[in-house]
Amino acid sequence: MHGSGIHKWANGKVYEGAFINGRFCLILKNFVELPSGKGIMKWPDGRTYDGDFFEGKQHGYGLYTNSKGKTRKARFENGSKKEWID
Repeated sequence: MHGSGIHKWANGKVYEGAFINGRFCLILKNFVELPSGKGIMKWPDGRTYDGDFFEGKQHGYGLYTNSKGKTRKARFENGSKKEWID
């Protein structure tokens, strides 16, 4: 089955993204599944990131919304914001 779905962690973090053959597009690294590709990450404090992921980290371009609801476009590398785009 192909499409999209939701993966929830015990700490309250949620990832929405693609899956192929009934499995999320996650990379297995050190026995931990990490989101890769396009998706949306939501943290329990209200922050969200809608964009590119690699090995569970924001990597590429996406929209980051802080816990107060302010959204900005940014470029990330290995989970760190490198620049605001707007």
